[in-house]
Amino acid sequence: MKRIILITIAIVCLTLGSCGTGRLSKETIHTVKDSTVTEVTYHKHDTVIVIPGDTTRITVPISEITKEPIKRKNGRTTAIITRDGDNVNVECITEELQQRLELFDKVIQQLRTIQESEKTTIEVPVKFVPWTTKILAWIGGIALIGLVALVGFKFLKP
Repeated sequence: MKRIILITIAIVCLTLGSCGTGRLSKETIHTVKDSTVTEVTYHKHDTVIVIPGDTTRITVPISEITKEPIKRKNGRTTAIITRDGDNVNVECITEELQQRLELFDKVIQQLRTIQESEKTTIEVPVKFVPWTTKILAWIGGIALIGLVALVGFKFLKP
């Protein structure tokens, strides 16, 4: 009976010592980028501004004024002067000035962006067993099978 217990303990020790599990290493890299982006946009508006007419002073001697019209121009104003008996007629025509202006509205926006990226790397270890260890393992396995067979024949033999 002592032999059976001794052999069982030897078999258990040999099998437990040879089994090993490889552990996986896991590495996680978590990166957060926070940035602010400024965006400038321009909106174009067309606007027409009308500038009103102005006044002009023109001097003409009375001796030159006749029934025929006299035209004098000063800037944007044209004066037409005529004489009708004792009356002096003066007609002033001022041209309107239209100016087209382009106005721009400037809009500035600040946008905040957050980028998150996560990278997980799992390394699986590859078991490296030297050839000498493999040979000794085979020899030990064959010896163990032989030992079990020998014990089996001794105890099972009538």
